[in-house]
Amino acid sequence: MGIRGFYYDKYESSDDTVADTIKYLKERDFLSEGEYIIHVASTPLHSRSTANTIKLTKI
Repeated sequence: MGIRGFYYDKYESSDDTVADTIKYLKERDFLSEGEYIIHVASTPLHSRSTANTIKLTKI
């Protein structure tokens, strides 16, 4: 339990990034059903700017 940060450096669409990171973290037992994940990103992704988007997802 708690908060852990992960760096992700692929530049795909926002939806692909969310799906890819959830899959990666579930495969490594960092996420379980019923837990939440928060994605923080810059939009658009290719701009590589400061974070301006937060997405909360329940697994």
